[in-house]
Amino acid sequence: MKLAKPIETWYKGQLYRSKLEACWAAFFDELGLRFEYELDAYELPSGNYLPDFLLVDVAGHTGVWTEIKATTPTERELELCRELCEGTGREVVILWGQPMTHVEALQAGGDDDLCVAMGWVPADDDGGVSGIVEHRGASPLGYWRPKMSHEQLYRAAWTAHKAVRWDPSLAAVYRADVDWRRRAR
Repeated sequence: MKLAKPIETWYKGQLYRSKLEACWAAFFDELGLRFEYELDAYELPSGNYLPDFLLVDVAGHTGVWTEIKATTPTERELELCRELCEGTGREVVILWGQPMTHVEALQAGGDDDLCVAMGWVPADDDGGVSGIVEHRGASPLGYWRPKMSHEQLYRAAWTAHKAVRWDPSLAAVYRADVDWRRRAR
């Protein structure tokens, strides 16, 4: 079965490349996590890369790159994220699926069937990557917001899901504006 093409979605005045990314932005808002969306593009050995989110001041870090995927990432996507970690010296996490999937993984408390995230942490000494940390059943949400109860996380995920609605008229207006600006050059 082929995945549907992502639907551009507005959330709080920002156009996201997919409804899934917009849903994660709403979820980060609900958790009180500050973030930047598509902050900078990087030239990496495997190609150019534009990370989805930089989560600011998360769990004592100066920033955690966060990539959102609908399904399990490909080998190329994994390699790009490893190179991003190595090149920027920041932690990188790939999350796949909806926020509710991560809340359920936390609730499961270690069920190996619920691998929903993977991450890289830079090494302290030589600047290389210390290794891949695979989160199985332990979504980084518990690490980022350990003081929230599962009920609070469920409520936040549900609120985020409801906050994001695709509005085709807004997407059409945005595309028309972009086309007009290109022609005006």
